[in-house]
Amino acid sequence: MSTLKGVYVSEAYQGLIHANKTKLPETGKSVMYDGSGQKSALSLGKDGQGASISGPFEADGFKYPSRDLQFGIPVSNGSKVLTLSSASQLFKASGVYDEDGTYVNPTITITDGLITNIASGGSGGRGMVSFTQVGAGSWTVPVGVTSIKFIITGAGSQGRNRPGNAGATVIGYMTVKEGNIIECNVGRRGIATNEPGENTTLSIAGQIAAVAYGGESDDITGVDADLGIASQAATGGITAHGANYINSFLVIVGGNPGVDTHGDGGEESSGGAGYWGSGPAPGGGGSTHRKVPIGLGPGDGIVVIEW
Repeated sequence: MSTLKGVYVSEAYQGLIHANKTKLPETGKSVMYDGSGQKSALSLGKDGQGASISGPFEADGFKYPSRDLQFGIPVSNGSKVLTLSSASQLFKASGVYDEDGTYVNPTITITDGLITNIASGGSGGRGMVSFTQVGAGSWTVPVGVTSIKFIITGAGSQGRNRPGNAGATVIGYMTVKEGNIIECNVGRRGIATNEPGENTTLSIAGQIAAVAYGGESDDITGVDADLGIASQAATGGITAHGANYINSFLVIVGGNPGVDTHGDGGEESSGGAGYWGSGPAPGGGGSTHRKVPIGLGPGDGIVVIEW
């Protein structure tokens, strides 16, 4: 049986990796050599002292470093390779870009303190949802979405002595986070003669944030409808609760035709126009002829959310 006594490892086993005929240091790392004395790319330390590699390293099909991996993070997006110029750009450059260059927040997976995956944010891309059915509705904010645009319109009123009024529209931008439930209530149009339209609301965290009022009837206290005097135009706005989430908003009042159609002649007129137009467009007022609703009726409210 052969013995290694008095023989250097380098002379006996060319393929062995060793620490250049010395033991591992108490702290730090030692470069490893092969049996012929050639330095390897690997440096090892004692338990707890770690290991390091000089030069490129390959794992899971990625080479480190490479143009597809910078700071250890995949930064490729199909055929488009994003370049990092500093560590501060890491998360943004590792995100996903739409064809027009719009940045979309990525979903970042961290395992044991290391970033192990960066995905596109799934349903957090751009999109739109609308609610046209009268009554309650809800929508859950998807992953990656931090801000939404909303458009809410109150319902239009039915006419009588004059055409119906349009509902108001509120347009705004709201700060949200993944999992928030956005609730709405779409107002119903006026159906009976001279019936006002219902309000449309948008809520977050269980409380109303914005209101778009429905079109008024022409029976407003202190206003003589028989004289053909226009009633108050519908308006809207945000609540104190909504101010915690809504960054900016615009109110578009409902159109109010104020045309007298109750005489004995052939007077008739379309309803008031709102953001979407006259009835039966969302929020539009109904048309009348000689005190009677005729033709195109008023429109229900609507809620549109974009992200």
